Amino acid sequence: AATESVSTILTHIRAERDARYTAFSLIAGEGVVRNQIEAEITGAGAEVSLNGVNLLSGAQHADTTITVSHQAPHARSWQSYKNVLADRARGVFQGKIHVDRAAQKTDGYQLSNTLMLSSLAEMDVKPELEIYADDVKCSHGATSGKVDETALFYLRARGISESVARLMLVEAFVRDVIETAPHEGIRQEMEAVVAQWLSRHA
Repeated sequence: AATESVSTILTHIRAERDARYTAFSLIAGEGVVRNQIEAEITGAGAEVSLNGVNLLSGAQHADTTITVSHQAPHARSWQSYKNVLADRARGVFQGKIHVDRAAQKTDGYQLSNTLMLSSLAEMDVKPELEIYADDVKCSHGATSGKVDETALFYLRARGISESVARLMLVEAFVRDVIETAPHEGIRQEMEAVVAQWLSRHA
């Protein structure tokens, strides 16, 4: 059965001088999923952007593990992941930015935001910076919380039902990451998957 499935994804990226790499992932299935991304930035001026949405429900477990290794100067990396957890789902986000001594003027960013739709769901986040250069701009952050009750009240006061209002807020939560998908057709497909998942769980 799909609920007993195990999926593993391994992506290895090597970005050389002035290369541009943008990736988007969407996890919305069942079972156990491990998404591992390893990015080496070996050329000056290269940029790597990693974005994703994880929609987890039932007893699903999804693990996103990312390592970005900056080995060259004047390069940039970006990680932005949104997680929505329902039922008894468990998510894990481990993100590491490693900056080598030679990678001066590195600009590294990492953010993981989680929306909990159930008190039984669990999200474990481990952001990490390992910096050996002294002229860098690196930051990381993580948030988790429930649907904003003030925003929910605002929408309901305008005649929107609670279920529709909740759906709108969760959809807005993931929208900015979906918009990073580089192709319009892919964005539309992702929006349809998100809408279908939210109609069952939001």
